[in-house]
Amino acid sequence: MDELATLTSSLLTLESVSAGPPIPSEDVTRDVTGNATSAFALKDGVDPEATTGKLEDILQNLKDKDDVALVVLPEKNWGDHSADISLAITHAQAMKDRMVLAQAKEDETDWANSGLPQSQYLSAYHPFATAIIKNGAGINVESKIGVTGHVAGIIARTDNTKGAWTAAAGTHADVRGVASLTREIR
Repeated sequence: MDELATLTSSLLTLESVSAGPPIPSEDVTRDVTGNATSAFALKDGVDPEATTGKLEDILQNLKDKDDVALVVLPEKNWGDHSADISLAITHAQAMKDRMVLAQAKEDETDWANSGLPQSQYLSAYHPFATAIIKNGAGINVESKIGVTGHVAGIIARTDNTKGAWTAAAGTHADVRGVASLTREIR
């Protein structure tokens, strides 16, 4: 039977089934509230048992959760998946206690006419980034990805190490796992 691993921050508890061995006690760290935190790796970064749910159902289920602060759709960008991102924004506006992190379309250059909604519950990011990811054979592969997942990681790491009320910016907000941006920002 798989072991249940629990990750905690000062705002959120994530439970995930880990197929790996138990985490040695020396790898357990403490967050800003003194709670134990731990980490585990997904096998090849994939969970073959995972299923896809309808976004409407997922957002409906999140309505009952008080500790949700971010809604992130890392594989979707505005332009190709505008309807899904609009659903997430509508959810955040109704809840009034969470933000949506959205990725702009990779080739977007005309922000005024991009169609991105003006919402205090939306934070949009661009451009895409290049990441170096090890594939199942252990070979480094270059991959073009949106940055919203990385931004969510910075926010979670800042929350865990500095506290929930510290801005996820500054020198401690390094973006990990990104080799470069796909285009220059001026």
